[in-house]
Amino acid sequence: EENRFVLINAWNEWAEGAHLEPDRINGRANLNAVRAALAPEHLALAPLAPPVDGADDPLAETRRYVNGLINSNRQMQALSDAAYSVRRPPQGAFIPFEEGLFERVPQAESSAVHFDMINGGGDSGHKILTLDKRVALAASGWLRVAAASFRRNLPVFATLRAVAPAKGKAAVYGALVTERVHRTDVRDLLNLSDDVSWCGFKMMLSIHNIPDGHYHLEFLVADSTSLNRAYVVKSSVTLVIG
Repeated sequence: EENRFVLINAWNEWAEGAHLEPDRINGRANLNAVRAALAPEHLALAPLAPPVDGADDPLAETRRYVNGLINSNRQMQALSDAAYSVRRPPQGAFIPFEEGLFERVPQAESSAVHFDMINGGGDSGHKILTLDKRVALAASGWLRVAAASFRRNLPVFATLRAVAPAKGKAAVYGALVTERVHRTDVRDLLNLSDDVSWCGFKMMLSIHNIPDGHYHLEFLVADSTSLNRAYVVKSSVTLVIG
């Protein structure tokens, strides 16, 4: 009875209009409204004045309800603070990426990236993901690249390409994907040859070096016959950093 909780129905149930995730029209207005409603200093949740000694308390039930909400808000804030301070260390960090480092081979029609998970969500087509710089880009999935084999030691890079590069800032940031996964399930599902079974990946990459802005998430897969060439694999994910 003492520990009451507020349950959120959905974070990004766009199809049913039940979402808190920031969007292009309302920005963070939905999140701000929830914060305003649950903040202890908000009038609706301010501790109620105690009743006069010896008098009946007509607000007893309301008082219990409001105090429960205040307590729940404190517990949720503690959970949020813990999530930011205790987390798996990133495997690497995005740094400015030289455009001329590789000869970029344009993406073939059959090339694609599939996310099993990206920052807690699944692969749901075009996705706009808003990230605080304290939160790493965490994702797992697999790549399919036409004309490329996937040896375990074949370099794969995750890159963030700025939608509108800031003056004096890099247009592309990249990080090496170091954790590769043997995906025989993908090989068997798509009836592919065995040389592509290391197409899986997991990554936990810091974004603290990246300026605020919008970025397209792409992958570069090194050509096994020439490490000066790389195949481009574009995703449908746009990151909003800041």
